[in-house]
Amino acid sequence: MFERMKSKSKFNTLINILHKSWFFYPSSIAALFLIIKPNTTAIYGIAVWLIILFWLLKHRHKTSTCSNHLVSGILILLFSPSFYKTWINSSKAKLISSWIGLDHRVFLIGVIVALGIASIGMISTFIATCNSLLYTNTEIHYTDSKNRLSLKEIIVILSTAIISITLFSKSSPCYPINDWVDTNIFLTVGKSILHGKVLYLDIYEQKGPLLFFIFTIPAFISETSFIGVYFLEIISAFIFLYFSYKIARVFTGKTILHYLPVYAFIIYSTKSFAHGGSVEEFCIPMLTCSLYYLIVALNNQSVILNSKQSFIIGIFIGCIFWIKYTMIGMYFGYVSVLIFLYIKSRQIKTLFRTIGLMSGGVILVSLPILLYFVLNNALGELWTVYFYNNLFLYNVNGNVRFIHSECFGMLAAFHNNKLMFVILICGMIMLFKKGKKECISICICFISALVFIYIRAAYIYYSFLLCSFMPFGYILLGQIINAISKEIAALYRKEKPAFVVEAVFSLILCLILFLKSTNHYLFLESKDNLPQYKMAAIINSCDDKTILNYNVLDVGLYTTTGTIPNTRYFCSFNVNATGMHEEQYNYIQGGYTNFIVTRDQMLDSENYYLVDTESYYFEGADRIYYLYQRNNN
Repeated sequence: MFERMKSKSKFNTLINILHKSWFFYPSSIAALFLIIKPNTTAIYGIAVWLIILFWLLKHRHKTSTCSNHLVSGILILLFSPSFYKTWINSSKAKLISSWIGLDHRVFLIGVIVALGIASIGMISTFIATCNSLLYTNTEIHYTDSKNRLSLKEIIVILSTAIISITLFSKSSPCYPINDWVDTNIFLTVGKSILHGKVLYLDIYEQKGPLLFFIFTIPAFISETSFIGVYFLEIISAFIFLYFSYKIARVFTGKTILHYLPVYAFIIYSTKSFAHGGSVEEFCIPMLTCSLYYLIVALNNQSVILNSKQSFIIGIFIGCIFWIKYTMIGMYFGYVSVLIFLYIKSRQIKTLFRTIGLMSGGVILVSLPILLYFVLNNALGELWTVYFYNNLFLYNVNGNVRFIHSECFGMLAAFHNNKLMFVILICGMIMLFKKGKKECISICICFISALVFIYIRAAYIYYSFLLCSFMPFGYILLGQIINAISKEIAALYRKEKPAFVVEAVFSLILCLILFLKSTNHYLFLESKDNLPQYKMAAIINSCDDKTILNYNVLDVGLYTTTGTIPNTRYFCSFNVNATGMHEEQYNYIQGGYTNFIVTRDQMLDSENYYLVDTESYYFEGADRIYYLYQRNNN
């Protein structure tokens, strides 16, 4: 107790010194400025920071202001090359340097040195804050019945979900269209099922059948917009944030509701969120709920999942298996933890009962799906498309080796979502001090999920599934915001309460996160500027509106024109399915569709002529879209 008070006193002294120093305010701006566009070097910077921070926390009685400054200096040196590389070709930086009369490179180096020195204070403050907060040890044992949320809390969580999805997802009415090829495919297939087409037999897509059955709901709501997907995303976000908050309550024992918007904005501003409407986005609520049940069970001395929880988890496993089976990896670690704990506590009967109930949940989900394919004589297509093709034909860079795929995927995930992973890992460190049993169990689930996610490929949106482990970072995030806000409020020695500073600080963070989102460039954009609507106007002027996406995934024309495909391979896929390319070639030779759309390549066919060309920015590059119409002469 005395040592903890002494550590807190050191922390407060350090904060006061930094606040009184001349570089506190420029350091606050500089720290934000330096992390606007950190590139590859940031990976090494964060890795070194984590290693040194862990050492400082382990030997916190030896820490000092000097050691914090030393760590800050190392971080600045590691981030500086990224800063230089990012801004060396900046037209604004060149304009400023010419106006001052300095060489562009000299000017940038001077800025890096000045901002680097100024940033040391801010980064030292952050390290000291982590040093003080990560090791506050509180023993809390909640049960589910004691962790019920009030109506006010539920309203705040729902409002946060609505605002987050509205601002960050391209399915939102604030965006002219969700131009992501994956979401368009899901909606197109869902729409086709509603119109009587049999999945896999009449229309091809390699993801799980339950995903497309779910997407019949937004297709039923609207066949020409993403308003239905928008509502599904809000429901998904609400459930995810609901259980994230409940997990935080288990470990804090108090409400940290006012930090939820910052937490939500961090989640939905990550690059792995992609465009909105991903498979991972709809699965993280189930994973987060499962983790909550595990944490409650671990806090319970008898380590028992009740019958309802066991059955629900079984339903979740079944749902995720029939959506995308590589995402059930977490449950291998999850079940392994339960088996170990039940055996250790000699509850063998309870173990078999739990496994039986989980199996019952899986069967409940599986039976209607299998019945659908049996009744439509498509059981063989289910095996071929969903299992065989995904296992043996689906990859990114040819026949990549397992280890290479895993390492590349993990590094890419960390590189593209630095802020998310820093908070997540720091949250894990804090969790270790809160309870070793909980931390080890969650880490087993995390590693299990990570291995399965990148078992075959490494797309940027895969890592969004790991957001289900972010609630532990949410706890730390709230503590850091609270500590910094209190110190800033105390600095002015006025009657302004700390919660006002918290509100302003959180609002600024939310604004920065929104501006850093990869989607905001399309926010409130006019439909008239998009190729999907320009080409749709041409297609809708004809009686025959049939379309083929050739050598490209679904670009969105089925949505904007309100049509469904008349071919099985209505677009190209990231799978080398037997006969897919030959079949599409036959479509072109036979003139099966009146229109063909391509991207970044022209069509060489006498049966079609070019009617429109559009340039469009998509996923970090300018794309050229070509629309061809069948030559009926």
